[in-house]
Amino acid sequence: MVLSSYPALTVLAALPSVMALQAASKPQIKANAESCKIDYGESSIYLRKSSDDYLIRWEATEPRDMSAYFWINDDDTMAVRFTDSDRARKDNGPSVDMQEKYARVYPFAPLINTIKQAFRSGMSKGGCAKLANTIKATPPEEYKDADNWMGEFFVERMAEALELCGPYPKPQRFGDISEKTKFITVQLPRNADGLLASPSTFTAPPGCSPDVRILVENYCVSGTFDVKSTVNLNINLNVFDVEIPNKKVVVGLQTTLDEGDATTITGSTGGCATILKETLVVTACTSGGGKGKYDSALSAYVSDIGLSGHLKLDLGTESTTEHDFALPGYVYAGDDFDMGMVASAFNSSGDPKVSGINATFLTIMDTLNASLFDWRVYTGLTVDIWDYPQPVLHREVDFINTVIHLV
Repeated sequence: MVLSSYPALTVLAALPSVMALQAASKPQIKANAESCKIDYGESSIYLRKSSDDYLIRWEATEPRDMSAYFWINDDDTMAVRFTDSDRARKDNGPSVDMQEKYARVYPFAPLINTIKQAFRSGMSKGGCAKLANTIKATPPEEYKDADNWMGEFFVERMAEALELCGPYPKPQRFGDISEKTKFITVQLPRNADGLLASPSTFTAPPGCSPDVRILVENYCVSGTFDVKSTVNLNINLNVFDVEIPNKKVVVGLQTTLDEGDATTITGSTGGCATILKETLVVTACTSGGGKGKYDSALSAYVSDIGLSGHLKLDLGTESTTEHDFALPGYVYAGDDFDMGMVASAFNSSGDPKVSGINATFLTIMDTLNASLFDWRVYTGLTVDIWDYPQPVLHREVDFINTVIHLV
């Protein structure tokens, strides 16, 4: 049994949390033709059928934020993603290989045919409730006496699941997703039938405000979906000043999508904020935007924006190294839900025998894998600053490093 390789104290420490998860009440059931959600309050199971895959998702907020995602694709491949607080790992491959590799942390293998049949028969609230009973009655042998066996299962085996995925690939480029990336899941408002409300607003991290900093995080992504015959999307990244809670710098986009393809783009910018104030002080401002136009070279609608600011290094010596930066960027929206914003610049100036700076500033807000519900948000700086004869100061700073998943 693989669990024996983990210290006994780790298992014992998890027991109070497991006992809390076991105290599950009768679940709330929400369903439509494409999805089934079984909500226990502190944990939930979500099943969804799309045109080319099935998704099985388990999530919990107690004893901490955790989730397990399993995509079973029609092309006989499978993908998994596990998150435990701010740790996340993912993997994919042929279904046969993946089921063998993740057998100890994939409890749905005996249930997948039943789940598929429920969708083929036409998912309904009654069908979803029946699935909930079937899942509850089909635990792995070791968990047959648990009231909420799935909660106990994942609390005990999440560390093993993350280990099976292996170490996160080393980033190939500045700003790539890494082990430092935080994965956030945001629940979109839905109506009584479980369908996405329209218009539907969201903020990420959950509970943040686009107008004033109220959380530990120094940013807030805010957006609105309005789904009619077309989809209207408005999404903004608000980054707050480190000292003044209601001072911020903003960049965002508004677009209209017709069957996933953009027909318009408007860029949103404005404001200045000091986003880092330590030995290194960074101030950033945005400008430009407005209604864009189609760019045939990018095969997308584009609105030009500008990102500018100031870098200051104060080492407490007589001289202080300061540099301004300015860089062009753009927001864009193309076909198949491909959209976002990118701005980056490399600045090198100074004298190696006096003082100078090499700096790369990067900010990104893009959809991932052509999904309107998955966003990569990153703002960071890598910098080498020197004030001869002092040693070169190298800093890599992630101001924002997250992936947002909307459900």
